[in-house]
Amino acid sequence: MNHRDMPAIPTEPAACKAEILWVQEHPLWSHPDPDGPCWGDMADCIHMMFVYVDPTTETIEDDQTRNTAFRVWIEGGGWFDLSTDENHPVPEEGWSEYNKWMGSHDVRLDCGASTAFEALLELARRVRFFYNDDGTDREGVPEQCEGTLLDSADIETYQTGCQDAGDGFCVRCGFRFEEQ
Repeated sequence: MNHRDMPAIPTEPAACKAEILWVQEHPLWSHPDPDGPCWGDMADCIHMMFVYVDPTTETIEDDQTRNTAFRVWIEGGGWFDLSTDENHPVPEEGWSEYNKWMGSHDVRLDCGASTAFEALLELARRVRFFYNDDGTDREGVPEQCEGTLLDSADIETYQTGCQDAGDGFCVRCGFRFEEQ
């Protein structure tokens, strides 16, 4: 299984609406509360950014005159229990349901499009691919090849570990990638 196996984005209006409603209600966005019902929602777990990019590279270029295409970028992820991270300091008052939860960033869900509607459909597609209907990780989904940061002071020197199969997907892990 790889990114080529991702479900298609629906095009029929009723199917699009159903897909967006499905992703809004997905259990990934809530976490269990042992003393009561689940809480949290998608608005707590995603960040939408409105940017102008160079339409030929789909990135924000230093030369602002090249950034002419509007995009909606989405980053998000489920909740993370900070109390399970041995490197995170325990608060003076100890852990509670009110201070141990933090939204996470799952880079596999990073996506974007020219409209919020299209970006949410892409997010739904990625949630379906990487997560089960109960919010747990799907088994069998490949891990992306690890890259190398050549100079820790400059993110621009990241070298991907992926190898292009000629179609923008890695020949080894199947992830879509952009050559750095």
